[in-house]
Amino acid sequence: MNPQNNFKAIEFFSGIGGLHYGLQNASPLSSIVQSFDMNELANSVYHHNFKKKPNNRAIDHLKINEIEKYNAQVWLMSPPCQPFTRGGKYLDDLDPRTRPLIHLIDMLQKLEYKPIYIFLENVLNFEKSKTREILVKTLNELGYTIQEYLLSPVQLGVPNDRLRYYLLAKKSISNSESHKRKTSYLELNADEYLIKQFPESSKNFSNNLLLNLFGFTPQNNQLYKLEKFIDTKLDYEKFKVPMAYIKKRKNYDFDIVNTNSKHSSTFTKAYGSKHILGSGSLLQTETSNVDDKDLQKLVIQENVENEETIKLIESFKLRFFSPQEVAKLMCFPVKENNNENKSFVNLEFPTNTTIRQQHQLLGNSVNVLVVSTLIYHLLNDL
Repeated sequence: MNPQNNFKAIEFFSGIGGLHYGLQNASPLSSIVQSFDMNELANSVYHHNFKKKPNNRAIDHLKINEIEKYNAQVWLMSPPCQPFTRGGKYLDDLDPRTRPLIHLIDMLQKLEYKPIYIFLENVLNFEKSKTREILVKTLNELGYTIQEYLLSPVQLGVPNDRLRYYLLAKKSISNSESHKRKTSYLELNADEYLIKQFPESSKNFSNNLLLNLFGFTPQNNQLYKLEKFIDTKLDYEKFKVPMAYIKKRKNYDFDIVNTNSKHSSTFTKAYGSKHILGSGSLLQTETSNVDDKDLQKLVIQENVENEETIKLIESFKLRFFSPQEVAKLMCFPVKENNNENKSFVNLEFPTNTTIRQQHQLLGNSVNVLVVSTLIYHLLNDL
C-alpha cells in the first residue's frame, strides 16, 4: 500500500459504520472527516465505536458549502436499497428515499473541489436502475474512470451469500481526454460493464485481512465451514426459533444450515423476527440423530403442517444466528476474534440495544471484507 494514502473521506448513509471499517482496513492513515445518517439508533452504535456522532441532517438538504468545507478526496456511499427492491415496488428514482443520492449527484456537478474517489454500494437490481444511469452519466461527463461490480463474500471464502452492486470511480486529471475515451461506456449493456470477479491485484490484501480478522485464510479458493463463525456455547433458549414461526409457513421454504455447512443466506433487517422466509439462515444445533435423508424429506414435503414433519423440525433444535455471529460472517472486527491488530476498532453494540435492533442494523449494513477489498483497489490500483 502507498504510505502516502492519508485521504480525508465523507461517509454518506453511514449506518453502523461498515464503510468506515472498510476505509480503516484499506487505508489506515486515512480518516472520516464527517459521516451522515438520519437513523439515530445506527448513529448511537457508530458513536459508541468511533467516538464520533454522525450528522443526522437530511442529506438532500445539504448545501454545497457544507460539503466543500471538508475538502474530502473520498466519498463513501451506501444509499437506501428499498427503491430498487420488490418490497419497495422498484420505484427507483421516483422513490422519495432516492432523493438524497440524486441530490449528491446534482451537487457533485456544482462542487469546485470534487472528490477524487467515489465508492457506492447497493443491492442487486441497482445496476438496471434509472438512478444508476443518472449517476454513471454524470460521472462520465465529469471525467471519472468507472468500474462496476456484482460480488459476494463467498468469492473470498466466507460462507455467507451477500451479492451486492458496487461502483468505483476515480477522477481523471484531464477531463476532456477522459471524456473522449469513455463516451462509449454509456452505450455498454450490463453484461459488458459489470465485473463479476474481484480484482486480481487485491487478493493478497483480502487474504491478509482475513488472517488479521479471524486468524485464517482460504485454502485453494475453498469456502470455510460455518463452525469457524459459530459460538457453540451460546444459550440455545435465548436464540431458538419459536415453532409458531415455523408452523405459519405452509411449505418448507426456509434455509437450514449447520456447523458443517459452507453456505448461509443473506441476513436482512427482518432476521430474528417472525419473518423467517428470505431473511437469513436458521442454524440446526442438533445433528447427531439427523441425516441428509431427513432434510431431503423436508425439501420434497408439500407442507409442514403434519405431525411427523413438525416433530422432525423440532428435533433439529433450530436457532437464529446471534448478532455476534452475523457480524463475524459480515467480517466486522469483533472482540471475540482476539485479533492482535490493535488498530482495529471492534464493533460493539451499546448495552441498551436489543438483539432485534442489532439484527436490524446488521441487516442494513455491508460486508466489511468486500468493501475493504474494493476500497483498497479504488485507492491503489484504479
